[in-house]
Parts: sequence; structure tokens; C-alpha cells
Amino acid sequence: MPSGAQSHEILVVAQHQHRQLIESIRERQGTRAEEIAHEHARLSRLNLDLVLENTEARDRMPGAPLLTEVG
Repeated sequence: MPSGAQSHEILVVAQHQHRQLIESIRERQGTRAEEIAHEHARLSRLNLDLVLENTEARDRMPGAPLLTEVG
């Protein structure tokens, strides 16, 4: 599992991305919203990869074997 500092940093960045995504949609900035959404997806994938690298965390995560087979 990501370290406490990593988890907190990922959470803070993800929350910021959510706010920016809503703002860009509100402002009708479709291209910007799309770019933020793509960046958020990359961050989500990084977070998932970090969790899956940790055997203890992976073993507690239902469905993890399915994810590790695809990845």
C-alpha cells in the first residue's frame, strides 16, 4: 500500500483535480475538463499500481487477483 505520505498526497491531488474538473465543466471548457479527467485517470492508475505492489494490501482487496492478471 502507498505510504501514509504518498496516500495523503494522492488524495490531496485527486481532490484538487475533482474541483478543477467541476470548475472547467461549469465554465464550459470541454478541452480542459477532458485533460483533467485524463490526468485524474492516470493518478488513479498509479494509486492502484502502488496498492497492488503491496502483497499484504493486495491480499485484503477483493478481486485483486483479477486486476493483477490484466495489468
